[in-house]
Amino acid sequence: MSVQFELPASSAEAVPAFDSVAACADWLAALPLTNPATAQAQLRAQVALLPIAGFEARLVLDLAEALRASVLQVQAEVARRFAFRPLPLGELESAAASATLNLWHAYALVYQVCVQAALDGDRALRSHAALACQRALDAQVRLLFDTQCAGFEIAAADWTLLHKLYRAAEQLGTAAEKVKDPQLHGVAATHAMATYARALLLGLGLPPEMAPRQALAVAMWTERLANRVVITSLPPANPAKPAILVDLAAGRGGFRVDGAASPRGDLRYVDIGALANALKKRIHLLRKGETPASLGLGEDATMPGVEAALIALYRHWGDARVGREAARRAAGGRAQVAAGMAAMHYYISGKPFRPPGPPPELSTRQLREIATFGRVATRDDDEFSQLQGFALEQWALQDESVAGMRMVRAAAGARFAPTMLVAMKPADARAFMVGTVRWVQVQAGGELAAGVRLIPGVPAPVAARQTGLAAAAAKYQPALLLPAVAALHSPESLILPGGWFKAGRIVEVHADAAWNARLDTLVERGADFERCTFTRT
Repeated sequence: MSVQFELPASSAEAVPAFDSVAACADWLAALPLTNPATAQAQLRAQVALLPIAGFEARLVLDLAEALRASVLQVQAEVARRFAFRPLPLGELESAAASATLNLWHAYALVYQVCVQAALDGDRALRSHAALACQRALDAQVRLLFDTQCAGFEIAAADWTLLHKLYRAAEQLGTAAEKVKDPQLHGVAATHAMATYARALLLGLGLPPEMAPRQALAVAMWTERLANRVVITSLPPANPAKPAILVDLAAGRGGFRVDGAASPRGDLRYVDIGALANALKKRIHLLRKGETPASLGLGEDATMPGVEAALIALYRHWGDARVGREAARRAAGGRAQVAAGMAAMHYYISGKPFRPPGPPPELSTRQLREIATFGRVATRDDDEFSQLQGFALEQWALQDESVAGMRMVRAAAGARFAPTMLVAMKPADARAFMVGTVRWVQVQAGGELAAGVRLIPGVPAPVAARQTGLAAAAAKYQPALLLPAVAALHSPESLILPGGWFKAGRIVEVHADAAWNARLDTLVERGADFERCTFTRT
């Protein structure tokens, strides 16, 4: 069945500011690139007119190409305002994200006009079909990636359109036909198959432990490495790594199945054996002393971070994740969740944090309350959480494993980001647990979903302060003490505020009594905490 795209009808009222490449260049010369939001709005207004202006398809393609460098530049600048921010986005961040995705939708539609013309037999477009397909796919890939960067779930319709574009490239026989793309990093030529593979790799999800800077680097690496991916309609004969599957008739991205499953649909098999070997080779060369720049990994990439990122990708893309998914089980009920060390300490301890030391002198009001009631009123403690802005949020549990759980929040609440520390107490639990946010995403219905990796042990609230000459006036701050859990090979550890860890540093800890802890090793560092082992001294 021939591919058909849903295109708008032409309108006599649609009159772009330019009707030739030369006029477009003059218009672009006046584009206020120093004001990305304004430039983006102006581009959006003109791009939206091109599919309905009644221009010949070849002219539409030429104009889209003339606009491309400016579109990519402006989109990258505006994306800085919302990409990888805590979720849900703030009002201004959300507006920037919406404007960016709207322009991608409009710009992708321009190339779809050209692809449809090639499918319909337009002679002027037939010789440029490979270019039109690759550019249409590239625009859709960038739409999907910015959707991920904004923390939004990718809509099924956006996946469906991506698959339709690749099917069009197959139908036109141009899936593997190379074209030049000066906007890619370090790639002389590419094709529709490689561009489609970029979307599938990024859509599988970047390793959650990656920092925003690493995620952007990975997007660049996929541009350089995607040409090594082969997509076929039959399973690879002897795959070096489990193939990724994609159903061209489904509104989702790539997936894997275990050996017992029999997937159905309009399937394509994504052989990533050569890509996995390329990652493995680069890891080996880095260990031999090659620089990241010499391996095409970016001029500003540094060790050991770049090696860790490549290892994460090799495991994430090169090895099947079926075992992890099978280990999960459906869960029901709700959990109370608190974020931020001060709030977590308050809810775990059940009382406001008060630094150790002699109690402050009683106020006149407190003395009067003792004389009248025989004790100090507790209303200050009762109102403490409200005064501090603390809140126990209600999240619904969806599934869980030994190491973590997935949960969803429908109501408004605090903003969450990967590697944040949270305390949570399921309805059937006796005590709070602590964990780190692995990933967080705004779903299609507006709910906030998050995956949490639990840290073994029941946390005990303690007070801690730094010692030494440089910290002579240091004050006690809330901290958590986690016991050793031998069965999970988890050592006794302290969860401290971010920036505290230094091997050998002495920290004074106060629970029922004061004692000193010499910090030994950093177990993990998150967005707002450091967890480290220690020796009591």
